[in-house]
Formats: sequence, C-alpha cells, structure tokens
Amino acid sequence: MSEQVTIPKKMSLRQKWLLALLVLGLVLLAWLGGNGYQVYQRSKIARVAETRLGGVFMAEHEKIRPKSGEVPRIWGWLGAEPVPHVLLPRDKFDKHDAERVGLLFPEADIYLTEPFSK
Repeated sequence: MSEQVTIPKKMSLRQKWLLALLVLGLVLLAWLGGNGYQVYQRSKIARVAETRLGGVFMAEHEKIRPKSGEVPRIWGWLGAEPVPHVLLPRDKFDKHDAERVGLLFPEADIYLTEPFSK
C-alpha cells in the first residue's frame, strides 16, 4: 500500500491578516478584562469599607479632581469614580494593606489613622 502525503498549503495574505486581527483582538480583550477587574476590586473595597468600617471613603460632593491625581482614563471609562482620600484604621489595616489599597486608588491620599470610635 502506498500512503498519500498531503502537503500543507501556505496561508494566503488574507488569512494572515485575519489571524493577526484575531490575536490583536484577544490581547485587547485580555487587557480590558484586567482593567475591568481592577475597577471591580475598587468598588468591592469601597462597599466593604462602607458596611464594615462606617464609610471611611470620603468622596467630595462637587465634581472636582482630587489634588493628588486622577483615575486612569480606561478605569474612568469602565465606571471608576475618583476618591480623594482613603482613611484606614490601624487596628484593621497595616502598612502592607495600605500599599495594596494605594494600587487600587492611585489618585487618592492614603492615611493610616487611629481606630474609629463608634
């Protein structure tokens, strides 16, 4: 018996462009997904802080930019709102936690304060 060997065809220029667009689209979706997850984490931390700590995120009522910076543009498009200050009580957060919160709120001034009294 003789086996037939098929020679693979080369991809046409159109197929190469479609493959490149597919890869580029997947990279863009992964990047957007990562940023969307960061915005989700911001809102989750804000909700936990409001329920457990009695509202430590002080948002200004007027729509002005915080003094120390602004929310990354893509996060703003995904729904993140600027927060000027974050107050964290020392009895529930340490310096490492404050650094992690600072990564999620790059525009905010992070303060470790004395424990809040109820």
